[in-house]
Amino acid sequence: MDDKTKLIIIIALAAVLSLSLFLNLKIYGAKKAVEQELGYAKAENESLSKKLQESRQENKQLQEKIDTLTNDLHKISQEKDELDKRRQDIQKMYDSLLDEKERLEQRLKGQSGFVMPQPSSAENSYWAEIVKEKARLELQLKALKTSNEQLKSEKESLEVTLSNLMREKQDLQEQFQYHQKMLDTMASEFIWEKNAR
Repeated sequence: MDDKTKLIIIIALAAVLSLSLFLNLKIYGAKKAVEQELGYAKAENESLSKKLQESRQENKQLQEKIDTLTNDLHKISQEKDELDKRRQDIQKMYDSLLDEKERLEQRLKGQSGFVMPQPSSAENSYWAEIVKEKARLELQLKALKTSNEQLKSEKESLEVTLSNLMREKQDLQEQFQYHQKMLDTMASEFIWEKNAR
């Protein structure tokens, strides 16, 4: 073998070695970049998982709060109906007593020589109690209506918040799935490159 052939072989070997070294460096750099991307994706994935968990927890708490408010609203509504019924009963009793009183007065006026007796203090106090009870029930009913309206408003506000959280949860789940697919793809590419090398 002459010197020229040896030189060509040496140059070819050097070229192959250089190319091999260059390719190895390139693959090593790509591997490092993929590992770094994989690390970032894992960290982001964990962060998204944590956010998703927090969102679910907050979602659950809001649902419990809405359930409690719904129960309170139902109780207040029942109490309001009961008070309304009591007020109506008292009003009917008051009206029937007034009618009876007027009928008695008319009948007694028809009798000759009858002098209309002045209502006794016991009767006055009885009527005063009925009027007072009616006024108290009306005030209580009004307060319950106000409370009822406030609870309805708070419930609606919580339902809007819950709806927003559900949307946010959906977005987080979609992001989480996207990152999971990206991680799987990067991992399979990494394994493919490793096997190819």
